[in-house]
Amino acid sequence: MNKNNVFTCLFTVIAAMFLASCDTSCSPRWHATDAPTGYDGHKVRVREASVPYEHMEIEGVPFNTEEYKNYDENRLKLVKDAPLSTFGADVDTAGYANTRRMLRDENRLPPKDAVRVEEFLNYFEYAYPQPPKDGKFATTFEMGACPWNAQRQLLLVGIQAKSTELADLPPSSFVFLIDNSGSMTDEMPLLRESMTMLAKQLRPQDNIGIVTYGGGAKVLIESATGDDGKKIQSAIEGLTAGGHTPGAAGIKTAYDLAAKNFIKGGNNRVVLVTDGDFNVGVSSESELISLIEKKRETGVYLTAIGMGFGNYKDNKMKMLANKGNGNYIYIDSLLEARHALVNEMSGRMFTLARDVKFQVEFNPARVFAYRLVGYEFRKLEDRDFNDDTKDSGEVGVGHQVTVLYEMVMADAPEAVKKEAVGDVDALKYQSPAAQPGAAQSGDILTFKLRYQEPEGNAGSKLLEFVLPAQPEATENWGWASAVAEIALLLRDSPNKGNADYAAAIKRAQANVGDDPDGRRAEFLHLATVARKLAAAEKAEK
Repeated sequence: MNKNNVFTCLFTVIAAMFLASCDTSCSPRWHATDAPTGYDGHKVRVREASVPYEHMEIEGVPFNTEEYKNYDENRLKLVKDAPLSTFGADVDTAGYANTRRMLRDENRLPPKDAVRVEEFLNYFEYAYPQPPKDGKFATTFEMGACPWNAQRQLLLVGIQAKSTELADLPPSSFVFLIDNSGSMTDEMPLLRESMTMLAKQLRPQDNIGIVTYGGGAKVLIESATGDDGKKIQSAIEGLTAGGHTPGAAGIKTAYDLAAKNFIKGGNNRVVLVTDGDFNVGVSSESELISLIEKKRETGVYLTAIGMGFGNYKDNKMKMLANKGNGNYIYIDSLLEARHALVNEMSGRMFTLARDVKFQVEFNPARVFAYRLVGYEFRKLEDRDFNDDTKDSGEVGVGHQVTVLYEMVMADAPEAVKKEAVGDVDALKYQSPAAQPGAAQSGDILTFKLRYQEPEGNAGSKLLEFVLPAQPEATENWGWASAVAEIALLLRDSPNKGNADYAAAIKRAQANVGDDPDGRRAEFLHLATVARKLAAAEKAEK
């Protein structure tokens, strides 16, 4: 490497470090006052800069230092080899909201690893029935021909958690852990308004503490009740950004305060708001995992709220939520803040069940092969399903979890089965054994759900649901299949088959159904934007 290359690399590193903590003069500004309205009439933010996002740079150094964890998608599995599919619940929605920001505000396609199909599916509400009066979960099955691979069936499994009115939920102790470092400068107006929305939902019996960590961890409010509105509002309105980002120190301080304010029998939670750019102290993924796993044993849950762009660290936010018994959302506008922190507060902030695991057993007499669509970050070993020491996802009050499986049915043409198997030589030392009892059962599959109560160590509870025959497909299936198809296209998925933007948009339009908050209409707009961007990108190649 010559001297010029050395100096170029050194300048790139220094510039990237500078951008991570610079003030508003270094990055595009957001304005709500002149913004267009969203689908329900509320303002959304737009970027002031007129140049395309990918061309925004300082002295040749790209502004974008965002980080996303690379992952391989689930593959097709033969039922005779792997009759069980085991994974944990995931109710995160950040992947969808973050992708929306790129399509809507930045007019660009997202990096493929920013797209997680399950987070697209779970962003939307579906018409699933409520559980029985004495139950916590209900399950719905729907099925139809897979839109992107007509030789397969697409199964929807919809899980509905029990809903409870906010007034009937136990008292809460929240600790707001707020990143007010220099990298959050542009986000402070949105952050302040979002936290104000959340604080206004507090009841007199609820408690709140506030910790910041811009330039160092600091306790702004040690303890205040929902009646202390002026005190809480004053602290939030006084938030300004500056300094480095000692995220680990902030996490330790917040959990220590949560332990001090702990309400026995109540809802105890740290609410982290950050862009994930931890640049001082513990910051490697392995160190952060170790830290957050220790803290989750205190009985305090975590809600991770992502904000920001350019230097956003989605990989760390996802990891923190997964390892901290929590959920992960991304706020890109006041409209999303209202949706996530007000309309869905019960689901985001109150845990109904922890360590929620799913296991599907496929009947080889009915299903030849299957592929779980999404949930790659929640995969479990089959033996982990019955092991209560194995951590898994939490599900909040009223949450829904939507799961899709591609399936090659047992009665599919031999050519279709051969394509699913691939070119594999016959076994030399053993012959395939018939599954005892399979021929006697006409069931398609059995779906099992295991969960633990939010507190205590009483052991897990098991629910079992059998799918005896092919169910009908409703608007739930039509909408979910269209959302998944768009996500596969955005990922340029190796499993996208014959996925097509126009076909997915048409199916989504036909299955919009009830859309009181305009989120489905917004999706249709985003899908149209993605289709145009993809066509333009293809034309350039």
